[in-house]
Amino acid sequence: MPLQPGETPPQFVVFSWDGAGEIGNGLFPRFLKLARDHGAAMTFFLSGVDLLPESKRALYRPPNNPVGASDIGYLKDENVRATLGCVREAWLDGHEIGTHFNGHFCAGSGSVGRWTRPTGRARSTRPCHSSPTGVRTPVSPTSTRCPSTTARN
Repeated sequence: MPLQPGETPPQFVVFSWDGAGEIGNGLFPRFLKLARDHGAAMTFFLSGVDLLPESKRALYRPPNNPVGASDIGYLKDENVRATLGCVREAWLDGHEIGTHFNGHFCAGSGSVGRWTRPTGRARSTRPCHSSPTGVRTPVSPTSTRCPSTTARN
């Protein structure tokens, strides 16, 4: 609804968390708890390689780069599991989960054609699925939880 002349616009703060992979530093669980404590909603951005363990890096075939190349690196298997638990909790809590594409290549020239395949792979991601990483995304209420978080209300 448009504002009327003289009306004050509502004030809000947008929280966006880039690089939301849970690497053992407790930031993802900390922000989930912060959001719960304050009734806030956030957007957590992950790169595709945040969900691909280093042991499976050969499955990533980036455009114009060697197989397995990534400017941000890969997580250990246990960190991928923890990240999936945190993503599940964030999604169930009503937060947005966004893609930050895959290899996070920031240098060089780009084209729409170069990114067709990574974009398609990101679009095919589902909240609950089995993947070539060997990690099954949890679907039940008693499945893997984000480390160090309290129970959802």
